[in-house]
Amino acid sequence: MDWLADGRGFIVTGRHNRTYDNKQLWLVTYPSGEVTRLTNDYNDYYGVSVNKNSDGKTAQIATIILHRTTQLWKAKLSGTSENAVELTLSGNDSLGVSWAQNGALFYGSMASGNPDIWMMDQDKNSRRQLTFDSRLDINPIATNDNRYVVFSSERDGLKSLWRMNFDGSDQIQLVQGASLEGFALTPDGQTVYYHSYFNGSGALWRVSVQGGKLEKFADGNFQTPAISPDGKFIAAAYLPKDAKEYSLAIWAINQPLSQMRVVKLLEGAKLPGFIRWSVDGQTVIYIAAKKGVGNLWAQPVDGSSARQMSHFTVNRIFSFDISPDGRSFICSRGEIAGYIVSLQLNLDKSSFPFL
Repeated sequence: MDWLADGRGFIVTGRHNRTYDNKQLWLVTYPSGEVTRLTNDYNDYYGVSVNKNSDGKTAQIATIILHRTTQLWKAKLSGTSENAVELTLSGNDSLGVSWAQNGALFYGSMASGNPDIWMMDQDKNSRRQLTFDSRLDINPIATNDNRYVVFSSERDGLKSLWRMNFDGSDQIQLVQGASLEGFALTPDGQTVYYHSYFNGSGALWRVSVQGGKLEKFADGNFQTPAISPDGKFIAAAYLPKDAKEYSLAIWAINQPLSQMRVVKLLEGAKLPGFIRWSVDGQTVIYIAAKKGVGNLWAQPVDGSSARQMSHFTVNRIFSFDISPDGRSFICSRGEIAGYIVSLQLNLDKSSFPFL
């Protein structure tokens, strides 16, 4: 953060809350504390320097924009990095991925210049854009009956859950006010579990894939949930009150939270982040990074030591999913590059009457 030349406020980078929101530029006035969002785009801004030679009417801001370059890769679980196959060649395909039972891949991508959902037919090596709204559409998850795709969206101005058919038709809203950082479908494809800050308090909720009545499932900050293959257990990134780091929480869906098991994951675990169950239901798979390199790790539900499941030697992993047969995985891998930009902010009273 950095102060304006006249001390009437400061510029800071940050997110609205802990979601997949990109870090944006904000103006905070002093001493009133009024907060105004200055940027509203799909860039990530890091660091701020304000030119102190300002005339009071404008502010010259220097900041760093971080840009992802990621591709989709397919590899065998527990295999070496040499068996990985690159499926997309350029751009940013890091906005969630789902491997459907029929073999189709659904993924969030910036290929159109906007965050949208795409579908890839692996057999025909073809891909097709499914969403075309100018707002953000990310994190698709396919139902196991190959009928629906549920995804996160901001198309109505609020973070919401939407549903569409496999071909992209019949797009309808399921939930308004859901967090973007992840949700889960039951194995029968009938129920969606999601996190929301409804009424100012965090909780897990659930709703039918057909829409309808919302049901609170568990109070607490449980992010990026995942349902076990038998539909009996749930795993989620858990942040207890006053805690600074997330842990992995696992408990039976039909049991109270007092029966919850909390597991401390490896250093470098990306929580809240993508969580998936193994096909046999014995482990929960997550992303962990060591020295800037991302790999998949499997945490046994009995609390024993985690096992490394992928062996990449370069790049980060941003999202992943497990194949229906449990033998392979799909992931978005790549790097983040940064560059310095200069922006001019007009400080006129019409734009900022409280300055």
